[in-house]
Amino acid sequence: MKHLHKILALILCASLMASCLPESIETEVEQAESKMVVSSQILLNGIIVVALTRSFSALEGSFDGEITEEILDKILVKKARVVLSYHGKNDTLFQIGNQPGFYTGFIANLQDGDQMQLEIYDSVSNQTVVATSTQLPSVALNSISIKAKSNNSSIIDTTFILNYNFTDRPERNWYVLSLVNPNEIGNASNPFLGQASTNSYTELISDLAYNDPNISVETELPGYQMADTMVVMFTNISEDYFKYLDARRRGGGIISSLTGEPINHPTNVVGGYGFFNANRPQFMSVFVE
Repeated sequence: MKHLHKILALILCASLMASCLPESIETEVEQAESKMVVSSQILLNGIIVVALTRSFSALEGSFDGEITEEILDKILVKKARVVLSYHGKNDTLFQIGNQPGFYTGFIANLQDGDQMQLEIYDSVSNQTVVATSTQLPSVALNSISIKAKSNNSSIIDTTFILNYNFTDRPERNWYVLSLVNPNEIGNASNPFLGQASTNSYTELISDLAYNDPNISVETELPGYQMADTMVVMFTNISEDYFKYLDARRRGGGIISSLTGEPINHPTNVVGGYGFFNANRPQFMSVFVE
């Protein structure tokens, strides 16, 4: 169970960037049809995790920025058939233990340029969605460091300085880097519950902002709390997935995505919302100095 929670937390930190629910406003807009929302991530050792929810209109209630068990019961897709097709074979993913809405399997021998198709059927809503993802070349960090810069000798006032470097590929590229506090992985019985954490950080990178293929980035992280060692996940992603993550971050993050109608977000899911991402990240750990 401990390893299960680690898997769930990592996918959520990478592709479901949490933030508070925006202030609700009165509206008379007609409620959109509830559809499946797809999130996915390839993890270590060829494990893929697919998270399935249903879009849930904010018109149906006020949640005060908190995802409760009652809300989860309404939005988690608990009885889906999830089939992953690649290399001419079809693999049916299985639900993760007692974690409804999460489905997993193992992928072997993926090569750059390989296409993977995801087909999901929800027996409750009688809906089917299909999505395709193309495997991109992996890109590794050359170096990364996190250094604490104390202000007034107080941990609350500490600013962390993140430095990392990598070699950009010659074509246009987009990346996502996530820092996860391993001390918090697995603490919650359900990874959707709770507020946005100040102990994880996600950054989106476009090489359009850099003229040199040797890209070095320095970022201050005020207000974040770091463990002695942080888990790092760095992934080369598609432009469409970059736009999807950027739109969701600007639109309010996971809570507003789960309890709202993500109709304006880019998507590669036919018949639903969200994004099917099947690109391989680099995992590493970094000591906070």
